[in-house]
Amino acid sequence: MQSTTEPPLYCVNHPDVETLLRCNRCGKPICLKCAVHTPVGYRCRECVQGQQGVFYTATRSHQVAGSVVAVVLGLLVGVAAYFVGQLSWIALFVAPVIGGLVGEAIFRASGRKRARRFPWIGGGLVASGALVTFLIAYLIFRVLSYGAFDLWLLLWGLVFVALVTAAVYARLK
Repeated sequence: MQSTTEPPLYCVNHPDVETLLRCNRCGKPICLKCAVHTPVGYRCRECVQGQQGVFYTATRSHQVAGSVVAVVLGLLVGVAAYFVGQLSWIALFVAPVIGGLVGEAIFRASGRKRARRFPWIGGGLVASGALVTFLIAYLIFRVLSYGAFDLWLLLWGLVFVALVTAAVYARLK
């Protein structure tokens, strides 16, 4: 319901959508689909991403250092998953603590810098290393030496790896 003296505004991203809303930082007309609600008003996605960019300062070398630590600690988590998995429900309490410590080690190894996708990368590397090591330990200690397949141990080991990975992701977020 605009006045007749002003021409109608159209969203910069959706030229067929009429709007009365503008970004409170750059002044571009935006529709409700494009608007991001912030504590100071509505902003366009470009302004929000630009503002968040100051928090992500990790360089490639920071990310590589964090990734190396993630792989090494992921391998150790896999060994721990085998032994903690034998204790079944204890994994529910131990895994978040170990995941938090692993996440903190990765964060410190990366120079306390953040990157946009590093929580996914760090969590994925820890999960990959842990799964590989856990399955190798499971095959060596359980199947090959005893000849027995223990589904309960396998289940709790995988639960442990999943909980550690979730805690690593949360710590790096």
